[in-house]
Amino acid sequence: MNEFVLHDLDLGMFLHEGGTTGKELEEKFLQLILSELNLAGTKFFAGTADTTGNMNSFGTRLENRGVAHICCADHVLRLTFGLCHGRRCLR
Repeated sequence: MNEFVLHDLDLGMFLHEGGTTGKELEEKFLQLILSELNLAGTKFFAGTADTTGNMNSFGTRLENRGVAHICCADHVLRLTFGLCHGRRCLR
Protein backbone atom coordinates (compact mmCIF):
# COMPACT_ATOMS: atom_id res chain seq x y z
CA MET A 1 0.00 0.00 0.00
CA ASN A 2 1.32 3.45 -0.93
CA GLU A 3 1.43 6.00 1.85
CA PHE A 4 0.73 9.64 1.12
CA VAL A 5 3.49 12.07 2.06
CA LEU A 6 2.56 15.75 2.05
CA HIS A 7 5.07 18.06 0.39
CA ASP A 8 4.58 21.80 0.15
CA LEU A 9 6.47 24.87 -0.94
CA ASP A 10 5.71 28.47 -0.06
CA LEU A 11 6.53 30.41 -3.23
CA GLY A 12 6.31 33.81 -1.62
CA MET A 13 5.80 36.96 -3.64
CA PHE A 14 7.54 38.01 -6.81
CA LEU A 15 7.56 41.28 -8.71
CA HIS A 16 5.83 40.92 -12.09
CA GLU A 17 6.88 43.38 -14.74
CA GLY A 18 5.27 43.30 -18.13
CA GLY A 19 1.83 42.57 -19.51
CA THR A 20 -1.11 41.33 -17.51
CA THR A 21 -3.14 39.32 -20.01
CA GLY A 22 -3.89 35.69 -19.15
CA LYS A 23 -1.38 34.54 -21.76
CA GLU A 24 1.37 36.85 -20.49
CA LEU A 25 0.77 35.78 -16.89
CA GLU A 26 0.90 32.11 -17.90
CA GLU A 27 4.20 32.62 -19.74
CA LYS A 28 5.75 34.49 -16.80
CA PHE A 29 4.46 31.88 -14.32
CA LEU A 30 5.98 29.04 -16.35
CA GLN A 31 9.24 30.95 -16.72
CA LEU A 32 9.34 31.53 -12.97
CA ILE A 33 8.76 27.84 -12.23
CA LEU A 34 11.25 26.53 -14.78
CA SER A 35 14.13 28.96 -14.52
CA GLU A 36 14.07 31.08 -11.38
CA LEU A 37 12.72 28.44 -8.97
CA ASN A 38 14.22 25.41 -10.76
CA LEU A 39 11.03 23.38 -10.31
CA ALA A 40 10.97 21.57 -13.67
CA GLY A 41 9.18 18.25 -13.31
CA THR A 42 7.20 19.38 -10.26
CA LYS A 43 3.50 18.48 -10.32
CA PHE A 44 1.23 21.44 -9.61
CA PHE A 45 -2.36 20.37 -9.01
CA ALA A 46 -4.09 23.65 -8.08
CA GLY A 47 -3.68 27.40 -8.15
CA THR A 48 -5.65 30.25 -6.60
CA ALA A 49 -6.28 33.68 -8.10
CA ASP A 50 -8.81 36.45 -7.80
CA THR A 51 -11.76 36.67 -10.18
CA THR A 52 -10.74 39.51 -12.48
CA GLY A 53 -10.96 38.80 -16.20
CA ASN A 54 -7.24 38.41 -16.78
CA MET A 55 -6.84 36.11 -13.78
CA ASN A 56 -9.79 33.98 -14.93
CA SER A 57 -8.06 33.72 -18.31
CA PHE A 58 -4.83 32.73 -16.53
CA GLY A 59 -6.80 30.14 -14.52
CA THR A 60 -8.36 28.70 -17.68
CA ARG A 61 -4.90 28.39 -19.21
CA LEU A 62 -3.72 26.53 -16.10
CA GLU A 63 -6.75 24.23 -16.31
CA ASN A 64 -5.84 23.47 -19.94
CA ARG A 65 -2.51 22.23 -18.53
CA GLY A 66 -4.25 19.99 -15.97
CA VAL A 67 -3.94 22.41 -13.01
CA ALA A 68 -7.16 23.18 -11.12
CA HIS A 69 -8.02 26.87 -10.84
CA ILE A 70 -9.70 27.78 -7.55
CA CYS A 71 -11.15 31.27 -7.25
CA CYS A 72 -10.05 33.13 -4.13
CA ALA A 73 -12.85 32.83 -1.56
CA ASP A 74 -11.94 36.18 0.02
CA HIS A 75 -12.24 37.96 -3.32
CA VAL A 76 -15.62 36.33 -4.06
CA LEU A 77 -16.91 37.31 -0.59
CA ARG A 78 -15.75 40.90 -1.05
CA LEU A 79 -17.50 41.13 -4.42
CA THR A 80 -20.66 39.64 -2.93
CA PHE A 81 -20.58 42.09 -0.02
CA GLY A 82 -20.08 44.95 -2.45
CA LEU A 83 -23.18 43.90 -4.37
CA CYS A 84 -25.25 43.61 -1.20
CA HIS A 85 -23.92 46.65 0.68
CA GLY A 86 -26.78 48.97 1.49
CA ARG A 87 -29.43 46.48 0.38
CA ARG A 88 -31.73 44.39 2.53
CA CYS A 89 -29.93 41.14 1.75
CA LEU A 90 -27.52 41.66 4.68
CA ARG A 91 -30.11 42.74 7.21
